[in-house]
Amino acid sequence: MNQMVKWDAKEFLGEIVAMQEAANKLANTKHYSKLGADGMFAIMQMARVINIHPLIALNEGLYYLQGRVGMYAKLMNQMVRQAGHSITKDPKSNAQICILHGTRKDTGDKITVPFSIADAQKAGVYKAGGAWEKWPEDMLFARALGRLCRQLFPDVTSGMYVKEEIDDIPTDNSAEWTETVSETIEPGQVLLIENLLKDDAEGLAKVLKSGQVDRLEDIPKEKFHKLHSWCQERSDKRLAAEMANTTTEEVKGE
Repeated sequence: MNQMVKWDAKEFLGEIVAMQEAANKLANTKHYSKLGADGMFAIMQMARVINIHPLIALNEGLYYLQGRVGMYAKLMNQMVRQAGHSITKDPKSNAQICILHGTRKDTGDKITVPFSIADAQKAGVYKAGGAWEKWPEDMLFARALGRLCRQLFPDVTSGMYVKEEIDDIPTDNSAEWTETVSETIEPGQVLLIENLLKDDAEGLAKVLKSGQVDRLEDIPKEKFHKLHSWCQERSDKRLAAEMANTTTEEVKGE
């Protein structure tokens, strides 16, 4: 629920001036010189908006590049958990894909968001020899986390992008940067459904029929969460049935 915020113009301008002075002074220190006065001012302003201490923001909490402020994944993860919400990393996650499950404490809403190396390659952000090759699991987690939080916890993180996303903004200031949005599900989402329907031809056929497509890659993006929930439930039932059969056979063997 939106709340009316009362503010005094003189008080607000006073805070702006004080913040500018603080940014200028900190910019002269060795520790913060790389950020520059403009960067520190932008970070401190955002820290005020999301209600965190400016020192937390300045010390690898928030990130500034090309006039944009982003958030480090560790702070984003921390803020969501401190708000009482849940983020769970799926056991199927590996160096090729990260799958995150998010649950809101207040409404119980749930979302699953995958991000894969294939997604990074499709978006043109995968760089050979860089962080994607050195720390793939960390990069995948940050990307999946950013998307999950913008969809499920925007009130906690103010819809901010993670540092890794800000890093991929074109260096040419004339280029307009927007998050890549596809009308169909992405490679990571395709892989997620494929894993759930492994050796389940009947289930795959039903998903394709429901999506009114011939390939998983052509499933409309808006149908992903509903189809994924169905696949997860079907996979859980199959696993439970297999375990029950195994137990029954062991009892017979005794």
